[in-house]
Amino acid sequence: MTVEIDIRTLHSAVPDEALRSHQLLDPAFDGLWNGDSTGSWLTADEARRRARAGVQNLPSWLDQDPELVLQSVVSPRRREARLDVLGAVAQFRTLSVDQLAQITGRPGLLREHNEILGELFAAGLIDLGTAGGSSLLGGVGRSLLVRPARTDVYDKKVAPLLTRAENAGITGGSGWASDQQYPRHNALATTTLLRLAEFVETGGVAGELLSSYGDLAQVRSGLPRPASPASPDGVFLRSDGVAVALELQISVGPNVRSKIRRIAELLHSVRLADSGLVVLMVTARRRAASGDVHRQLRSWVREAVRDFPGARGDRTADRFFLAAYEDWFPDRHQVLPEFLEMVAWRPSGPVNDPWTQASILDVVGDLPFDPADPSRIEAALTNVRTLRGTPYWLRGGQRPPIWASTVVAAGFPNGIPRPPLARPERPGGQPVGSARGAAGATQIPRRLR
Repeated sequence: MTVEIDIRTLHSAVPDEALRSHQLLDPAFDGLWNGDSTGSWLTADEARRRARAGVQNLPSWLDQDPELVLQSVVSPRRREARLDVLGAVAQFRTLSVDQLAQITGRPGLLREHNEILGELFAAGLIDLGTAGGSSLLGGVGRSLLVRPARTDVYDKKVAPLLTRAENAGITGGSGWASDQQYPRHNALATTTLLRLAEFVETGGVAGELLSSYGDLAQVRSGLPRPASPASPDGVFLRSDGVAVALELQISVGPNVRSKIRRIAELLHSVRLADSGLVVLMVTARRRAASGDVHRQLRSWVREAVRDFPGARGDRTADRFFLAAYEDWFPDRHQVLPEFLEMVAWRPSGPVNDPWTQASILDVVGDLPFDPADPSRIEAALTNVRTLRGTPYWLRGGQRPPIWASTVVAAGFPNGIPRPPLARPERPGGQPVGSARGAAGATQIPRRLR
């Protein structure tokens, strides 16, 4: 008999007790949605039009002058907090306020009528919503949802005021985007990634913005960019660099079958050693109006890996995993042992009984990885630590010198130019920027790093 594990008993990598998963709402079991998977949303433009027409009065925390707010968004006061929020929202697309607080490491976001969220909303950078049909203008508490606004405010009014490093930390160089926003779907996918980041050893996790199959296959391998399916919901990076593309599936239909075939074709054409890419498809529920989701996906995955088998010693079937959400998360704030080892099913067995269980974390037996170009894989692990959308406890470590490429682009291939010493023959002469007395050597400003 499988024993359920209360997540309060597990070692958590999250430093702040208030931001650990057992303190937060569980989007699968806390009744947030009431049968509504999209939520109720309000944009800044809609809010102002309603206020002008006398339809609704805006609460003071949302009723702010957009131009004044834009000035405050990039002002030194709480600058880092605002940029952290933008980075998390940009990368994961739709977040509950609980998830936003956990990713950014800022428990103050859990307070109702948070000033930072009100400013970013008034500026037209984010939209606010609620789960379960409650009104945003009432007391929504922890059911508050956040998504990137479908405006050009970031690109035209915010990005020009940020350094290259700050922009890269928010968007990863991919630009501000606001498509693919499915609240309940995204909430469950993000919960899966955040729990993996909290309870499983990892090299990092990334949201949908930076998880395109094209990037995962081409950037990490250096090979020509292959034709690829739509982006997964996120990616889990194993400590050795294996990239596990997460696909959350709630229903089935012809488009799902087509995507599974495109995924299998991609795995067939790009070796594991080159890209480190594997795929984990998680069914959020076993049955839906469209039929038995898990059984149908099993059939389609088996069909796809048969048609796109991969190469000897690098089979597609070994890299295409399938799991049910409830087989990892059976109840509120509960996990099963299979979750901690990332145990899932794959069609790698004999023809008459193809589905076998394997651990995605098993680097020796089930999923060994010997990268063809370790430097590319290591770069992916390094870069993800610089992103503001990366959960705060996984950031840090060695950061790539983004400022250096800016200096080279400005025409100084040898780095920041230093004037020569006026009288080099004098003893004790020191280059500009060298340490002197109690003062250390001049460092690159924080905003450029």
